[in-house]
Amino acid sequence: MRFFSITIFFIFLILCNKNFTQGALITTDVSQHPIFINANTISTWDKNGVKVFLAEGNVKIEQGSAQILANSVAAWFTKVDIAQHVEGHMEIYCEGNASLFQEGIIENYEQIYLRLVTSAGVVVNPVNVPIKSFEEEQKTEVYLRGKKIRAEGREEFAAKEEPTVGPPVSISAEGEPIDIFADDIDTWIEKDVRVVVAIGNVRIKRGDETLNADNVILHLDQEKSEKDKPPKLIYKEMYAEGNVTLIREDDLIIAEKVFENIKEEKGIFVNSTIRSIIRPPIFRVETPVYIDGAEIKHRGKGQYDINNGRYSLCSYGHPHFYFKSSRIRIFKTPKHSIATAKKNIFYAGNLPLIYLPRLSFDLKRRAKILEDWETGSTSRFGRFVKTDWDVYSIAFGEKMDDWSDLTLSADYLSQRGPALGLDFEYAKTNYSGYMNTYYIRDEKTTDINSIPVPQKDRGQFLWRHRQLLVDQEKSEKDELPTNDWRVDIEISHVSDRSFFREYFQQELKTEKDRETIIYLRKIYDNRGITLLAEHQLRTYDTLVDSERLNRKNESLPELKYRIIGEPLWKGKLNFTSETEIAYQNRVFDRISPEIEEQFLGRGASLTAERVFDRVPVRLEPEETIRFDTDHTLNAPFSIMNVRFNPFIGARFTGYSESVRVNPVTQGNEGNGTPRGRILGS
Repeated sequence: MRFFSITIFFIFLILCNKNFTQGALITTDVSQHPIFINANTISTWDKNGVKVFLAEGNVKIEQGSAQILANSVAAWFTKVDIAQHVEGHMEIYCEGNASLFQEGIIENYEQIYLRLVTSAGVVVNPVNVPIKSFEEEQKTEVYLRGKKIRAEGREEFAAKEEPTVGPPVSISAEGEPIDIFADDIDTWIEKDVRVVVAIGNVRIKRGDETLNADNVILHLDQEKSEKDKPPKLIYKEMYAEGNVTLIREDDLIIAEKVFENIKEEKGIFVNSTIRSIIRPPIFRVETPVYIDGAEIKHRGKGQYDINNGRYSLCSYGHPHFYFKSSRIRIFKTPKHSIATAKKNIFYAGNLPLIYLPRLSFDLKRRAKILEDWETGSTSRFGRFVKTDWDVYSIAFGEKMDDWSDLTLSADYLSQRGPALGLDFEYAKTNYSGYMNTYYIRDEKTTDINSIPVPQKDRGQFLWRHRQLLVDQEKSEKDELPTNDWRVDIEISHVSDRSFFREYFQQELKTEKDRETIIYLRKIYDNRGITLLAEHQLRTYDTLVDSERLNRKNESLPELKYRIIGEPLWKGKLNFTSETEIAYQNRVFDRISPEIEEQFLGRGASLTAERVFDRVPVRLEPEETIRFDTDHTLNAPFSIMNVRFNPFIGARFTGYSESVRVNPVTQGNEGNGTPRGRILGS
């Protein structure tokens, strides 16, 4: 009889335990099936021997024939030893469009809290990103509500009402509300400073930021306001401690302690981790990166410094692989999130493998590290590989990426050798420009059409810059009037006259010649003044397959003043004028007879008449001063819808030297007498 009573007692105990864990919402026994959890994102951590799962987005929990759907789920899983086997017990809190499917019946709720038991384990399947593991609990609203229900020991329930949230203490600082949730809240005023102390399960919402912590102290400056109006509060300082999590834009900051000066946007995080997101196309999907340090300093808006920090893509508290750096800096703007690290050592576990002196990457950068590449084979280059790399995806982006682009060209041509180039393009409010360089150590002896390679080291340099000379105050306000001074600068150098024809035929055929000039102008109303100075860094035209292989004037400098359509005599007459004085080098291309034969003696495909403006004698470079003034007065009128525009004009042009004709050879020579000419029309 005693044995029978003990047996009945154990059976009753097991049934009671099973009834407690599975509860009444699931009406069929599905304990022999595993529990499947599917969701867009799933995170997990361990707390006091309990495995916690937090699932967000299209959550589906399935066990046997029973299914649960919801927007968000918090679940607590424990193992229980019963007799000779182990069972798993899971407590589940579901929230947001929650549905329960079983035995062909669908029931819809807003909240569901239930218990499941399984003897076959749990299978977790995140859809979008890998499961995220944390060492500290993640205090989301769903988790905190489920944690409270579980701590109260409540029975299973399913409710169609949305979860109720206790009324917060709301403070308005500078017109922006600050909502404070906590177990206990106290506030008082000390010397025109309102102090708010929140203790226990604190959650503070301000704009897009959410702060969770065990305890928080807020300081708000209290300024006097108008009569009969409450004082104005200014959010000044915040101190939080104990399981601190701060959600700020795309970042999640986890810390033991946090102090921030809100007014100056500065602060310090103790034993902290920053989780940010690396966006495509750097990786195919959004990938979290974890940056942690014993002390993280908040230097200003979007700026963080970490000494002796660590960063990794591994979400474990002790990551399997990571970089350890002497200093990490994070610089965030609306368009970019740039991390720069110095003295980096890559670890696999505890084993150091690689040292890199500097790393920099943009977590939001839209461009790829490898921007473009091309491979192929030609008779002139042999097999080749050409690549363009976005330098700011690797380094220097934290200071320059907002206003410039830097591209590194790294090429290899099997018959010519390796080549490198840099393209730097930039633009700010009052200036913009472009710099291009290319260098190759040419290993071949001849160019196209068997023209000898003039030198081994070949390349080109080009810088074009435009500057608007405006007041700093106007520049900062983006007020750029068009009638202020503007300067255009171009500096260029090409190693030899056949470089473009050999390596950059597209530029040869479509671009203007490379020059070295400074052009200053001011245009206001119908008047303008310009100053041009040019002096080339080489003695030949770079585009040899064009008509510009001939004489060309250099201005050192050239000053012009123009008036266009100035109305006179109550608008009946219009006056137009242009006056110029210039110091010029009137002969430019100094092609030698040998080079002329190589470039021009190629038959009908490129005739001398098409390319070269021949004169009886090639003149040596000579300078001359030129003065020119041209004036026109016109009187437009209409008769029977026919418009007439009679005009008169006068022009005077003078030179300090003229071309003198040798009476014996009839050839042109320099050093002629000064000469002027007057024209009328």
